[in-house]
Amino acid sequence: MILTDAQINQYRADGYLLIPDVFQGEALDQLCAARDRIIARPDRAWNFLETEGGPVRAYNACHWDEPTFADLVVAPECLQPAQQILGGDVYLHQFKMNPKAPFGGSSGWGWHQDYVNWRDFDGMPENRALNVAVLLDDATEVNGPLYLIPGSQHEDALGQDRANKTPGLTATEVGDDDVRRLAEAAGIVSATAKAGAVLIFDPMIVHASAPNISPWTRHTVYLTYNHVDNALTQPTRPEHIAARDATPLTPRATA
Repeated sequence: MILTDAQINQYRADGYLLIPDVFQGEALDQLCAARDRIIARPDRAWNFLETEGGPVRAYNACHWDEPTFADLVVAPECLQPAQQILGGDVYLHQFKMNPKAPFGGSSGWGWHQDYVNWRDFDGMPENRALNVAVLLDDATEVNGPLYLIPGSQHEDALGQDRANKTPGLTATEVGDDDVRRLAEAAGIVSATAKAGAVLIFDPMIVHASAPNISPWTRHTVYLTYNHVDNALTQPTRPEHIAARDATPLTPRATA
């Protein structure tokens, strides 16, 4: 999937790009089948739980044991936009599928900037990465969609609160005063869309999500691509969260 100049300019200005109906029909069915195979294994070694014995908060590295997700890593719909925006060869820094448990069973994610965590915990030298989120279920206003503050990626790393935070969760959060200032200037958008949509967003954009109050679980796959010249220098987290292999990826051929 090749982005237009207008789409790239929108991404540069707003810090995100939401593209509907990227995966449809059989392609989406295959991704959802892979989702179901992963969630049938709540005891996977790389899963991260909300609380001990609680629901899964993140299915980390599910491309390692699910071929459909491994194929998604090199899908042109995901990889080519990353190569365009980042201007060259990229590798996969992180792959995870985040569920939002129904009836508030997931705690949500506080306001944060992803790159700050990658810099501080993984030794990522610069913000030369991006996130590609693939919606496997509809994201609606009642099931905890991602919220973003447009243009906030142009900020420096904001004052972060590390108190009682655990690497692997939202280890750093943006303070209330900064969130209020940015939101009053640019507003807050919710990334609501049908299953199969793709959301591309800058790791410095201030974003968050609320609990899912609906009766249905919602799943989103997140692929984080990093430029090969920006590989990690001093990673402190395990490889299923912070990849060491910076081999350039090549988009798979389309039929």
